[in-house]
Amino acid sequence: MVLFKINNTDFVSRFSLDTVIMQDGWINYEGELERVSSVSLSSAISFLQCDSIKFSLRLNNEDVLIEKKDKECYFVLNVLLVESLYELFYGSTIEDELFEESYSKKIQELFLLWNEFSVKIKDKLIQYFEDHIIEFTQYTTRFERINRNKVNLELSSALLEFIENKKKFPSKLNEFSRIAIYGAGKLGVITYHLLKKQGINVVNFIDNFAKSKAIESTPIYTLDDFPVGNVDFIIVTPIYDFDKISSAIAERNSIETISLSDLVS
Repeated sequence: MVLFKINNTDFVSRFSLDTVIMQDGWINYEGELERVSSVSLSSAISFLQCDSIKFSLRLNNEDVLIEKKDKECYFVLNVLLVESLYELFYGSTIEDELFEESYSKKIQELFLLWNEFSVKIKDKLIQYFEDHIIEFTQYTTRFERINRNKVNLELSSALLEFIENKKKFPSKLNEFSRIAIYGAGKLGVITYHLLKKQGINVVNFIDNFAKSKAIESTPIYTLDDFPVGNVDFIIVTPIYDFDKISSAIAERNSIETISLSDLVS
């Protein structure tokens, strides 16, 4: 059981990250109360090996229980405790293979939990960790890199199958459609050639970081600069960031955005 001080009872009902005060926590291990700064190696390993630890928050003289189902709050409290244990035992004079194995196991557990969060919650967590200079940010960065690579690999496989089986794009994309492709990288160029091969008109690319100004005479614009009036659909090729990109587009115009994965899957 772990006790953290919270400065606002709204944290319990809303599980808001903004209300966490990062102070030394407590571990109630086998009935004995210990400071995190003096926690034993055995109790640290016990926590790291536990798949579903419960957190008890003392608020207004009342105990509030946080469990795994309370995902956002549960994740943050685990991270705070993991970080405390990391500072205590990693790189210290204590070398224990079981601790290292248990630590890796806990990181894997948090990775699986991380994948259940929406993009909005992930952004909120990342910002929270960065604002408080939490070392765990290095793991969230790795989590996102792993997931991004996985999504891109799955899309590449689907795109290869689409090409090999000579599939066609949906009928709403036709010779009368005016298409913009979001992303002027490799996937964007492949999509461009597939559309052109089917007689579909690609009028421009959208890419805020493109090094060139055109691909085969088709102009590349930034999101803020591209001409809205001559586009019917925008196909987004960086599909891992589709939600963010489609929201950014919606803030500027009402053009329908389509994920490339939806077209080739």
